[in-house]
Amino acid sequence: MREGAIARIDDLLEQALTRAGAGNLTSALECVDSVLELAPNHAGALGLKAALLLETGQAQASLPVFERAIALDPENPRNHSNRGNALARLGQAQAAIASYDRAIELDPAYAAAIVNRGGQFYRLNRWLEALADAARAIGLNPNLAAAHCNLGNALSSLGRPQNAVDSYSRALAINPAYALALSNRSRQQVLLERFSEALADADRAVALDPASALARQNQALALYNLDRHEAALNSIDAALALQETDPDIHALRGKILRMLGRPADCLASYERAVSLEPDSPDRRYERSFARLVLGDFRGGWSDYECRWRSPAFIRDSRGYVLDEIITHLDLNNSPRDVAGKRVLLLGEQGVGDTLMFASLISDLAAGAASVACVIDRRMAALFAHTWPKLRLYPVAQTFDLRRSDYDLIIPLGSLAPIFRNAAADFPGTPYLRPDPAVAQAWRERLGPKPAPLRVGLSWRGGLKITGTGRRSLSLEALRPLLARPDCEFVSLQYGDCADEVAAMNTTLDRPIRLFPGDEIDDFEQLAGLMQALDGVVSVQTAVIHLAGAVGAPCLAMIPQVPEWRYGQAGSTMPWYNSVRLFRQDRPDRWESVIEAVGAELDRRVRQGADLVS
Repeated sequence: MREGAIARIDDLLEQALTRAGAGNLTSALECVDSVLELAPNHAGALGLKAALLLETGQAQASLPVFERAIALDPENPRNHSNRGNALARLGQAQAAIASYDRAIELDPAYAAAIVNRGGQFYRLNRWLEALADAARAIGLNPNLAAAHCNLGNALSSLGRPQNAVDSYSRALAINPAYALALSNRSRQQVLLERFSEALADADRAVALDPASALARQNQALALYNLDRHEAALNSIDAALALQETDPDIHALRGKILRMLGRPADCLASYERAVSLEPDSPDRRYERSFARLVLGDFRGGWSDYECRWRSPAFIRDSRGYVLDEIITHLDLNNSPRDVAGKRVLLLGEQGVGDTLMFASLISDLAAGAASVACVIDRRMAALFAHTWPKLRLYPVAQTFDLRRSDYDLIIPLGSLAPIFRNAAADFPGTPYLRPDPAVAQAWRERLGPKPAPLRVGLSWRGGLKITGTGRRSLSLEALRPLLARPDCEFVSLQYGDCADEVAAMNTTLDRPIRLFPGDEIDDFEQLAGLMQALDGVVSVQTAVIHLAGAVGAPCLAMIPQVPEWRYGQAGSTMPWYNSVRLFRQDRPDRWESVIEAVGAELDRRVRQGADLVS
C-alpha cells in the first residue's frame, strides 16, 4: 500500500475516534467505512466498526464484523471483550462468558472484561463466580464503579443486604450519578426496612434516568412499604409503560392494587405476571394470595403449593423446614394419598400460620396410620394435650430425619389443598384443647372479677416489613376501651411491653393486668389464660388464631386491607366461628373500629352474652 494511502487511513481512523468520542457515532462509522473501502482487511478498522455498531444498538450486525476482526487479529483482547458485550446484549450469556474468558486469557489484568464477565455470571445465577469476578476487578482497579456495583449485585443475591448496600455506596462514592447503583441500593434498603432511605435512592435514580423501568419499579416498592399506595401505583404504572413484559412489575402492581382495595384488578395483574413467566413458582405463589382472599380456595391452594419451589420463600421463610428436608417434601396430595400413611408434618412460617393450619391435623389423623409433627417448642404442650397420640419434635431440639420412618413428609400448610377446597370445608369449630387445669389455675390467680367483663388485650402485631404500622395500635388510642368502668383488661401482648403498660396504668382508674412475658410465652399457658377470660380484643396477630383455635370469643380489629386469611370483606372468617372481625373503613383510621368494639362490649355487659354470640 502506498504511503499516501496509509496516511489517509490513519487520518480517517483518527477522525473516527475523535467523532466517536464526541458522540457522533454515525459520522464515526462513515469514517471507518471509508477506511475499509481502502483496506477491506484492516483489523483495527473492523474492530472499531464492530464496536461502533454495538454502540449504536446494532448488536446483531456487529457480530460478523467482530468475527472478521478476530480472524485477522486473534490476539487482540479488546475484540474478544467487545464481542462478549455484543453477545451479552443479545441475551447469550454463556457465549458472552466464553468471549470474556478469551479476552482475560490474553490479558489477565483486563478489568473491564472481568467486570462484564461477572455481570453474565450474575444473569445465570452463578453468584459466587460473579462475586469472585467483582472482587478481582476491584483488586485490579479499586476506582471501577461498575465492579463495586456488580459486587453489590452478587452480595444481594447471596442474602447479604447490608454488605450489598456498602458496595453500592462505594460505587456511588466513585460515580455519584450512577443511576443503576442507586436503584439497586434502594431495593436493598427495603430489605433492611429503611424505607425512607430506599425512596430517596429511588427518587435520585429516576431523576438521573427517567427511562429506567427498574428505577421506577424500585421507587414504587419503596412507596409501597411507606404505605403511600396511590403514589406507588403511579410509579409502577410508569415502569409498566417503559417495560410492559416484565413479570416483576406486574406482580408488584398486584400487591399495590391489593392494598388499594381493588381485588379484581389485583388478580388481573398477577394473572399477567403468571402469563409472562408461567414456569416461575414465585409468580404463582404471589397469585395464590389474590385468589385466596377472593375465596377461590381450590385455585389459591394450588398456587400456594408453589412456595416450596420458590428460592425466595425458602430463603425468607421463618420456619422449621431445614434445607436437607426440603428435597423430601411430598406436595400436591389428596385425601386418598394420605390414607393409611405414616405422615411427618413440618410447621412452617410464623406461629400464626402454624396455629391456623393446625386445624387440619385432626382431618389428617382421622385417616393416616400415624402422624408426627415438628413445631415451635412453645406449642408442644398445647399440641400434646390436644393430640395425645401425636409424636412431637420441638424445633429447638436436634431432629435427625430418618426417611424410612415416614411414607409422606408434608408441610403443615400443604394440608389445606387436601382438606379445605371450598367454604363448606371449614368447620370453624375449636380444635386446640389446653389442659383444663391450666385455665382453672389462671382463674384462681386472676381472682374475683372487679368488673362485669375481664378481657384479654393484644395491641401490636407483625414486623415493619409485614406492616406492623398498619395493623398495630397504641394503648393511648385504645383509651376509650381501657377507661371503661365495666371492663378489666389483661395483657396478652407478646414482647417487652412492661414500660408501655406501666405508663398507661398511671392514667387509668383500673390498671391493665400484666404478667411476666415468660409466663405466657408457652401457648398452652396463653390459651388457658384466654379461657379464663370473658373474651379477647386483638389486632391482627397470632393471638387471634390462638383465640379462634381454642374457641375463645375474640373481637379482631383489623386494617382495611388485612392479610389474605381474613378475606376481602365481612365480619367473619372461615377458620374460626368464635372470631368476629371489625374492619377499618379507611386506612390508618381506627376510631370507628374502636367505637364498634366498644358497642359490642356494651351489648355483652347488658345481655351477659358471649362477645361474638
